[in-house]
Amino acid sequence: MKFTPRLRPSWLFALGLASSMTVPKVRPGSSDDDFEEVLRDSRMFAVCHGASAALRTAWRDARVGAWYRRVSTCWTLLSRTERLRATFASMAIGGVTALVLRAVGPLPVAPLTWVLPVAAILVGSIGSIAAGVVARAVAEEPS
Repeated sequence: MKFTPRLRPSWLFALGLASSMTVPKVRPGSSDDDFEEVLRDSRMFAVCHGASAALRTAWRDARVGAWYRRVSTCWTLLSRTERLRATFASMAIGGVTALVLRAVGPLPVAPLTWVLPVAAILVGSIGSIAAGVVARAVAEEPS
């Protein structure tokens, strides 16, 4: 571009200013390391880390944690087809539950609130029936 000699220094200054805003002054890797070090030394990190350690310890001893471990062990023993069938059946049962609660609820219900539960029932029912086909399709799909 042709500029008058008076505008050229202003234009060069504006270009330099714009380019300085897009060029990082520090390496991102070292900046991340510096931030991690500051974070680990912070009081907030110590409080959060202590709370998560207490929760992990409590979860091991909790009744719900023991129940979860038993259920997850049983779940992993199921074949892929059985897991899919159970998941789709749960989806259908959830849809039926939502429709029943909608029907017996004390509040007036907006129109078309039945669409999502019915869709869940349909997808869950079809998925339960076709669980074997879906499991084979997932197994054949390259990762």
